[in-house]
Order: sequence, then structure tokens, then C-alpha cells
Amino acid sequence: MDTALIRSQWDEMLRLAASLKYGHATVSLVVGKLHAASRRSALAQALVEFGGLQRTLYVLVTWSPRAR
Repeated sequence: MDTALIRSQWDEMLRLAASLKYGHATVSLVVGKLHAASRRSALAQALVEFGGLQRTLYVLVTWSPRAR
């Protein structure tokens, strides 16, 4: 996990989430812009890394012996 990349892009990730939440941008528009870039942007890479971190945490919490 590249947590340094997530930290460096955190403000942009929050701005993106707020834009989606308050309807200033649509999901299809954001996905289209991220996909249209010829090279994956730092923001797109950070979102992928954050997703991986979220999945890892989910598995750890779900399958923890204490959770049972």
C-alpha cells in the first residue's frame, strides 16, 4: 500500500467526494475524466490505493477471531 500517495492526494480526494456528494459533479463525469487521461493521474492512483486499503481493513475486521 502506498500510504504516502494517499496522504499526498488526500485533499483532492476529499474535494472529489464533496463534489460528488453535493451534486457539483456526476460519477459518470468523474470516471470518464479519470479514464480519459492518457496516463493514470496521481489522484486516480491514490483512489486505487485507498480502495485496496479499504478492502484489506474489511477482510481483517470481518475475519478477525474477535469479530465472531
